[in-house]
Amino acid sequence: MPSKTATTAIVACTLLTFGAVRLPLESHIEHTLRTAGAHQGEVTLALRDELGQNGLLAVLGGFRSLVASILTIEATTARDDNQWGEVENRYSLATRLQPNVASYWRDSHFQMGYDAIHYYSYHEDNTHLPIETLRSLIIRYARRAIKFLDDGLAANPRDSQLAATYALYLSNKDQRPFAYDPCLAAEKYALAAAAPGAPSYYTRFAALQLANCPGKEKEAHQRLTQLFHASERNHKPTLLRKLHHLEKTLSIPPHKRLVPQAPPLPEAPGPQKILR
Repeated sequence: MPSKTATTAIVACTLLTFGAVRLPLESHIEHTLRTAGAHQGEVTLALRDELGQNGLLAVLGGFRSLVASILTIEATTARDDNQWGEVENRYSLATRLQPNVASYWRDSHFQMGYDAIHYYSYHEDNTHLPIETLRSLIIRYARRAIKFLDDGLAANPRDSQLAATYALYLSNKDQRPFAYDPCLAAEKYALAAAAPGAPSYYTRFAALQLANCPGKEKEAHQRLTQLFHASERNHKPTLLRKLHHLEKTLSIPPHKRLVPQAPPLPEAPGPQKILR
């Protein structure tokens, strides 16, 4: 039976041999990706240290995507154990190895921006922590979630789902006051709407968020008016209420208003807890 050292040497030789065979093909693919502006992340010295010897050998041997997949599995295990620092670390490595896989950026965002925050907002393990500590942790993971989306969009600027995910996270004042930014949400929805094959309703969402942005009332009114006239499909209660509010805010004469009376509000949901 081969010794552990011999086995390791065999695996290393196999990986390096496989990498040598793949090298011409990988070089061609890398050149194509760089030409398209979508090249994979480089294996920096810091990344080498974080991957360790076995992980580095696998990456050099052409198993970059496999290593990234394993890292996301490890992140899921860490999430189940509420080890949020490890979740962050695993996804940081996975996204650096495969920056053009948009799902890794979205998943890392959800783990940080929803799961970690839910844990520190509600889990009984944290009842002994001061409220200030919990708030700091929530804000930290919200910022980390947003950073994942920033970096993900930098690597995938034409991905409408990433941009829309970003906008959604910034747009709910009741559930996420620590991340609420309607001005930036409007920008991200507009970015999502401009991507190839994006749903048309992203344009409406962008205008609705702009209506909540201080100082942008006139521009928002103009956009919502255009949408109102463009199609009856845009005559949604939310758009009508926003348009009615802006017409009053901008002191538009009653006889010129498109929405003289606001549609009734939907039944209010129960209170949304942010912290215990």
